[in-house]
Parts: sequence; C-alpha cells; structure tokens
Amino acid sequence: MAAPPPPPLALTTLHDQLLTLERQKASLTAQLLSLRATHPLSNTSPPTPPSSSSSSSSSSSSSPASSSPASATTTATSTQKTTQEPLTDADHLSAVFASTTASAAASIARLHRIAGITTFTIRDPSPPHTTLLGVRIEVFCNRQFHPPHYLHITLPPPTHDPKSAPYTIHRHTLPPFLPLPTPLPPLPTLARTLRRQLTLHARRVAAATALRAAALSAGRVGDVTEGWENRVSGVEWDEAVSVVVVRWGCGVTGWVCVGEDGGVGRVVVVGRGGRRYGEVERRVKGVGSGAGGGRLEGVAGRVGWC
Repeated sequence: MAAPPPPPLALTTLHDQLLTLERQKASLTAQLLSLRATHPLSNTSPPTPPSSSSSSSSSSSSSPASSSPASATTTATSTQKTTQEPLTDADHLSAVFASTTASAAASIARLHRIAGITTFTIRDPSPPHTTLLGVRIEVFCNRQFHPPHYLHITLPPPTHDPKSAPYTIHRHTLPPFLPLPTPLPPLPTLARTLRRQLTLHARRVAAATALRAAALSAGRVGDVTEGWENRVSGVEWDEAVSVVVVRWGCGVTGWVCVGEDGGVGRVVVVGRGGRRYGEVERRVKGVGSGAGGGRLEGVAGRVGWC
C-alpha cells in the first residue's frame, strides 16, 4: 500500500502558525493568572446599558395587560441574565492597570512626605485669582507622620523693585507660638528653619506626653505608703511645651522650663507655705547625672518614676 502524499506547503505553514498562537495564548493566560493572584480585583461586573429587547420587556411587564407575577418574574430573570455578563480578560487587565496606577500614585505621595518639604502651585479662589506657590512641610517624629503645615506664598511680578521683599506669605497654618522671622529670609532657608522648629516641637510634645504617662503610673495619689515624689496628680504644659507643670498630690507644684531642643532649664519646686525642695529640683534638672541628664526625656528616670 502506497504512503499518503505529504500535505501541501500552505497547510504546514498554517499548522506552524496555529502552534505559535497556542503558545502565545498559554503565555498570556499564565500572566493573567499571576496578575489576578497579586492584584485584588473587583468581582462586580461593569454596568451595561439595557438593550432594546430588555427595555421593551420591562415596559410590557409594567403594562396592565401583563401584570401577572409569573410574567414579571420571568422578565426580571431574563433582564438580570442580560445585564450580568461575565468579565473578559480585557476587563481584568483594565482593573489591574487602574490598581497599578493608584499604587504608583500612593508611592509617589509617600516619597514626597519623606522628603519633608514639597512645593506646588494653587489658584487663589478670591479675586484677582492669582497663582500662589504652596509649600508643604512634613514632620516625622515618634515613628509617625504629624499633620502637615502649609504656606501660601505670593511671588512678586517680574517688574518688582529689587529692594522689596522677594515674596510675601499670603496665609499659613503654622501654630501661633511660632513667629515668622522679619525680614523674611530666602524661601529655602525659611522652609528649612520652620521644619526644624516644627520637628523640635513635635519631639518636645512626645517627651512631655511620655513624662506624664510615667508620672501618673508611678504611684497612687491617696496612698500614704508611697513617697510624695511618686504621688503625682497631674502634668500639664503650654502649647509650645516651653513650661511643664508637675502637680503632686500633697500640694507641691513644680515648674520646669524647657528649651527649644528639649533641654531642661530652670526648675522650681515649691510646696505649701513657699518651701523650696532643692533636692528634687536638682534631680529634675539633671545636675551631675549621666545619661539623659539635662533633657526632658530623662526627667522620669532621674526622679524615679520609671
């Protein structure tokens, strides 16, 4: 029996192309499954406009002639099947692209926050609707970001007097205890100075908060077996954390002056009748102490609250 003739050349070429397409399909399917595993996708199908047939079915079902429950149920089921179509690969890839774009935008925003100082332009909503330069100052302290502060800068026109100020501060969100320098320095110098002052203030707040927690947990106010130094009834400070007030349960009050960098300055501890407690003052101030001496962070350890 003679062997069958070889297939024509055109069929062989088509067979090779079919194999190539099958390999590409398998590769794309594997990539799609990998993207589905690494990116959360929504299973909600995109809204599709109702077709003319479903619209006519809905209008006919609402007519008085076809008001039976069975016909209404059948129409609703057919409409649901028409609108809830399965998601295609293009839908999944579109969702992956949107998720990746949002993730990239969030990463850029985090990088800007780590930079500490960023600028942007805004349009003043009030007339004459000038374009302002915005400065965002970030503060990172105690392993967390604090609320940012903003400066809105009005830049001078190109024909301004060289002797005048290079810019003016239109508005800002700085705390009231932080005054702006006069005259205004160059804008980069001002931004760096303000960020340093805001960072030091955040550190003072963190130190005062930790001091209050240690003082209130050192001893009970009404326990007479505890030393009076451990029976603290409250710890307060002003907005700038320049003065910390410690109140003991026995009527003794202490005032601690805090420097900009968190160093402890003058300390006054006065009891009833105006009696001064010099030993407690020296311990709070950190005179002759080792680690943590002279700083607000070390007061709790020097007094014996922790």
